[in-house]
Amino acid sequence: MLPLALLSLIAIQSTPTQGVDRLIDPHHVPAPAEYKVNGVDKHAIWIVRGKKLSIDFTARRLIANAGEGPRTGIGILLDHCEDVSIKNLDVEGFQQNIVLRDCKNVKLLKCKASNSRAIRMTLAGKPTDIRLNLTDLAAWRTYGAGIWLERCLRCAVQQCSATDSQNGIVAIDTDRSLIYDNECSFNGGWGIALWHCANDTLAWNHADFCNRKMAEGWGGNSAGIAVVNGSELNEFVANSLSHDGDGLILSGKSSEKFDKKKMAYPGACRFNFIAYCDGSLASNNAFFDRYSQINLYFKNQATESNTGMAITNSDFTLLLQNDVKKNRTDGVAIFQGQGNSLFRNVIEDNLSTGVHIWSGADEATSDHPAKHNTVITNRIANSPNAVNLEGSIDSQILSNTIEQAPLPPGFKQGATSFSQVQLYSGWQNRKEAKSIDDWMFNHKPVNWKFFREASPDKGLDSLKPGEYGPIRS
Repeated sequence: MLPLALLSLIAIQSTPTQGVDRLIDPHHVPAPAEYKVNGVDKHAIWIVRGKKLSIDFTARRLIANAGEGPRTGIGILLDHCEDVSIKNLDVEGFQQNIVLRDCKNVKLLKCKASNSRAIRMTLAGKPTDIRLNLTDLAAWRTYGAGIWLERCLRCAVQQCSATDSQNGIVAIDTDRSLIYDNECSFNGGWGIALWHCANDTLAWNHADFCNRKMAEGWGGNSAGIAVVNGSELNEFVANSLSHDGDGLILSGKSSEKFDKKKMAYPGACRFNFIAYCDGSLASNNAFFDRYSQINLYFKNQATESNTGMAITNSDFTLLLQNDVKKNRTDGVAIFQGQGNSLFRNVIEDNLSTGVHIWSGADEATSDHPAKHNTVITNRIANSPNAVNLEGSIDSQILSNTIEQAPLPPGFKQGATSFSQVQLYSGWQNRKEAKSIDDWMFNHKPVNWKFFREASPDKGLDSLKPGEYGPIRS
C-alpha cells in the first residue's frame, strides 16, 4: 500500500474535474488535488453558499485547462454568504478567479488568484493600442479580475495575490470593506479598482507595475488604484503604487458636462482620504484627481513621474504635506479646478513649474474655469518656474518659501493669516485623520516594505512589455 503522503501527491498532480455550478459542502470540501476544468461563461466551477462557515482550501488548486483559449467563467463563487471565512484558496485561469456576490462579513485570507483574463497588450512585439474604459461599467464586466466583489458589505480581502493579469482586485458597490496587505502588482490594467464604493479601507497593498504599453508610451488608463463613479468616504493608506500608468486615479464621469444645479460633475468621487501612499515613478501622474470634489491627499510621495499631482476639473481638493519632487513636468497641475488648496507641501526639483493653475480657452471649458485656488506655506524650490497662473482667476499665493524658482515678473506673494494656518493644521485632530494614522502606525504588516524600499530604484526604464502586462525584469 502506498503511503498516504504519496497518495496525496498523486492526487494533486493529476485529479481532473468536470462540470460547473458545483455547490461545495463546507463539511466535505473537494479532496486535496489540482482540479483542471475549462471555464464556462456566466457559470462558476464551484459555488459556496451559507452562513457561519470556515473553509480551508489548503492543497486544493482550481485551474482552467484552456491552453491558449479564452479565459472565461468564474472559478469559485461565494454567493449570498454571511459570516464566512475562506483561506488558502488557489484559483487561476478564469475571467474572474474568485467572486464574492451579495455577501456580508466574508473574509478571504491568503488566497491566490492570479492569471485571470486580460486584454492583449502587445502582439508580435507591437502595442495593440487598446485603451481601458475607466468610466463604463459595462466595459468593466467584460474585463477580468483575480478577485471580484459586488454588492458586498463588511467583507475583507487580506494577504491575497492577484497578479499577472489585467486587473487584480475589483470591487463594485461595496460598503465598509477592507482590502489589506495584498499583492496586486504586474497587471496590465488596474491593481485595485473601485466602482461606486463607500467607506472601504485599502491599506498596505502592493499595486506596483500596473501599466499598459501604448504606441505613444505607457498608460492606457492603467493605474495602481482606480477609484471611479461616486466612490465616497474611502481611505487609502500606505499603498505602494510605483511604476504604474497613474499611481492612483480618482475619477467622475469625464464624458458628461458640469451640472450647474448640483455644482458637480456626474459621478464625482467625494470625501476620499489618500495618505502615506507612494505613487512614484508613474508614467503619467503619481496622483490624478479628476471630475470630483472634496478629496484629501496627506503625506503621499508624488515623485519622479510625468506630473506629481494632477487636479483636473476637481474642486475643493486639499493637498496637505505631500512630497512632490523630481517630476518631468509640473509638480502640481490644477486645470479647470476650483477652491483647491495646497498647504505645507514640499514641491522641489520639478522640471517645468512647481504649481501650475490654468483654464482652457475654448467654450466647452468656460462654465468651470480655474478659480479661487490657494497655495499657502509650501516650499517650492529648484524649478524653472515657481508658479504659473495664466488663465486662472483669483488664485492666492501666500507665505510660501520659494528658492531657486522664479515667480512671474512683477508678482508678489500675499501674507497668510493665523486663521488660515489654524484651519488647515486642525484637520489632523479630526476623527478621519486619527483613523488614517491608526492604519498607518498600528496595522503595518510585519516586514512589509514599499517597493522602493525593498528593491533598488529601478526607474521607468525597467518597464518591460509582455503580451498582457508588464513583465518582471
